[in-house]
Amino acid sequence: MVSLTCVFYTTVIRNNKKKRLRSRLFDALIIITLVGCITSIGSEIIARADLSYGVRFLVSYICKYLYYLTHFLLIPVFWVYIMIVCDVYHTLGRRSLILRLLPVVGIELLVLSNPFTRLIFVWDENLWYYRGKAIFVVYIISGIYLFSCFYVLAKYWNSMHVIQKAALFYFLGLAIIGTIVQMIFPDIKCELMTEAIGFLGVMIMIEGEESRNDYKTNARNKSALVHDLKSALTVKRDFNVICVRVVNAEAYRKITGYENYDLILTRIADFLMDLGPGYEAYRTTGGHFFLICPDATQDEISSVLEKIRDRFADSWQISNGSMNIKVKILCVRCPEEFDNADDILLLSEADIDETDKVLYRGKDLDFLLRRVEVDKAIVRGMNEENFLVMYRPVYHKDSRLIVSAEALLTLKDSVLGDVRFSEFNAAAQKSGFSVELQNRMTEAAIKFLKTGLERNKEEGEIRVLAIHIISVQVLKNDFASKVKELMEKYEVDPRNLVFDVSDTIVMQAPDVLDSVEDQFLQMGVNFFLINDEAGFLGMSPRSMEKFKGVVINIGRHYQAVADEKVDLMLRNRCAMIKELGKDIIFTGIDTKELFDRIKDLPADLISGDYLSQRVTKNELQIKFWHKELYYDGEGR
Repeated sequence: MVSLTCVFYTTVIRNNKKKRLRSRLFDALIIITLVGCITSIGSEIIARADLSYGVRFLVSYICKYLYYLTHFLLIPVFWVYIMIVCDVYHTLGRRSLILRLLPVVGIELLVLSNPFTRLIFVWDENLWYYRGKAIFVVYIISGIYLFSCFYVLAKYWNSMHVIQKAALFYFLGLAIIGTIVQMIFPDIKCELMTEAIGFLGVMIMIEGEESRNDYKTNARNKSALVHDLKSALTVKRDFNVICVRVVNAEAYRKITGYENYDLILTRIADFLMDLGPGYEAYRTTGGHFFLICPDATQDEISSVLEKIRDRFADSWQISNGSMNIKVKILCVRCPEEFDNADDILLLSEADIDETDKVLYRGKDLDFLLRRVEVDKAIVRGMNEENFLVMYRPVYHKDSRLIVSAEALLTLKDSVLGDVRFSEFNAAAQKSGFSVELQNRMTEAAIKFLKTGLERNKEEGEIRVLAIHIISVQVLKNDFASKVKELMEKYEVDPRNLVFDVSDTIVMQAPDVLDSVEDQFLQMGVNFFLINDEAGFLGMSPRSMEKFKGVVINIGRHYQAVADEKVDLMLRNRCAMIKELGKDIIFTGIDTKELFDRIKDLPADLISGDYLSQRVTKNELQIKFWHKELYYDGEGR
């Protein structure tokens, strides 16, 4: 009954469109067990039945003959099944596989010769069947296969899911116990029962793959993708990953409705699953699909990519017509280009320029490889203390005296060297490290305020340090409370500290920023608005009330707009800011040409590479102690 239940499940309930070799081998295992159960029971019943001796002998002998002929295949087939579950079957070449299965051929020949040799089983005049002399040779060979199973399980333990481990050891334990008991006590017929129960456990825990299936399509889900990627990388298998990203998938859902949108996703999944017999398709989130192509040549991959591109060049049928679907196709070789599952998943997340280009492969993905390396550099930087806070001096425009400094977070990686702030900050925001980086930079700067800059109080000199808020996530993580704790810890005067925030962050989270500003103002800490781009500030006078002033990046403005237009725009913008009673700080003055363009504009403070390169905290202290003046290009 247990074996029949397994057969019923695999043939009726689990109606997979595309059965993998692993599933077919499991089907073979339960069929072998079912045949063994039927023939074993049938032999006993017929041998004791009220029939003529000739009929009883012929039928019972045939049953016993079929039992041994099929049952001795059980362990070798299970050995191949283990190879596939552990994802090492691909390492067995055709010749190697044949050599490893040659003992099975020898066993089957012994069974076939049993009518003449009686080496496998014998019988007496009462039709009681006993083991032959060669049966123990079969047990030894089966034991070697079992030992190989345990060896592979132990060696590739990390390539399996915890459920697979439990199921396989559950089966092996039951099967071995049943075999040993029946070997020692032949009258106790428990071997087939333990095997059937063991296979039932394997069927439920491994072959029952509902937990791997995507709930909308016939593809696998993200959990299955992560497991399969880690498994293939653990056993160092060569494979290609193709990521198909539906561009603006949410827009398609709104246009077509949920039903048609789900229909499109299902048809895309079906199309991808039909591209190759050994390929597996997955859907992660929204319209992001992955295709794993193991052991494929580059010519085969090129053919698959061409098929995908051609298919999406045509329309897709939906219930009320057809629709063209725009996609981006990304392909990587693993582990040659990507050797980490998390890095491979970035294929569905990486920002791609809005161009007509559809296929990204090889050098087209250098930007993504760089992103992966920067992510790793960030982790190394936090572990190896590679992040360093540098400072850019800020000068009073009219008196030319150094009056402030801007804290700059830098990364000098042991592998990549100097990594630009814009680059590692963008990566940190996507990977969730931005809050940690902000906290480190803020604490380092506040600590420096207390130990290195807060001097000459008796002269009434106030030295101000500006700290840049690097992302929206920072504002959402109780940032004001953390700053207050640090100020109390290092006993810093709030007048020595200002924070600046970009207009981009202001637009992304105005309500959050408004609340944070209120908390900082209560502490006595001022806020500046950074205007990095040449576009309109987009801030109402009421929104500007809480800001102490505006920081304008001169270099970026001149890069974005024609020179003659920037001159006029800057004059108008400065007039507007001054009319609101706000301070103006010019940054990004990196050349003499830029300095000459802004020297007649009404700014309060200025900074840039032309005035001073970024410096260490010790160098900054010296500049303050010496009351440094910037060089204005006119001998002063």
